[in-house]
Amino acid sequence: YLTTNGLCWEQVESHTSSLNCIGYNNKDLWVYADKNKIKYSNDGYKWDSIITNSTMEYPLAIDYNGSNWLIIDGCDNSILMSKNGILWNTYDITGTDTNEKLKSITYNGTNWLIGSTHDVWYLNDSSLSDLTINQTQIPDVSLVNDIHSLGLLNLAITKQGLYRSNDNSGNQWTQINNDISYENINKICYNGIRWVIGGRNILKYS
Repeated sequence: YLTTNGLCWEQVESHTSSLNCIGYNNKDLWVYADKNKIKYSNDGYKWDSIITNSTMEYPLAIDYNGSNWLIIDGCDNSILMSKNGILWNTYDITGTDTNEKLKSITYNGTNWLIGSTHDVWYLNDSSLSDLTINQTQIPDVSLVNDIHSLGLLNLAITKQGLYRSNDNSGNQWTQINNDISYENINKICYNGIRWVIGGRNILKYS
């Protein structure tokens, strides 16, 4: 769906499966990933398919850091990477347990932060020449459904609550206490003015 005012929405694409991730390069390119499918658009209305040899069972997150696009596949520890959003290659991430499944990703200007089923990880190589990720010092959490960064402010939505960190490697996490149940909250975003979190039967802003 597409909107120009946040109120009236127009359907521009239909899907037989759940569409979980869409990204924007803050200039002229939108990219979304569905099961074994990647499409791109320059205006949000017309979407073109990308021919790729890469497979994705369950793409959950996409982000762009000004140089590289990344897509997280929730079925394994692999990522898809692209320089231009059109030509994609699959790479394996190392450093995690084999039972760890990647769920979310963000770039904070220095590192890539990756949320998973049990932790938050970071890639300290922004160029992605070394895909070994390192575990952060977040307290025991599970289901890091989404993670978003604005400079050194990193926010992570977990089953146990909302956590924040002001460290560029995603360490020194502090739980933000409030009355929200986070188990069914799936997304967090920032529009330059407000933070918004949303999920099943809930939408809040700060």
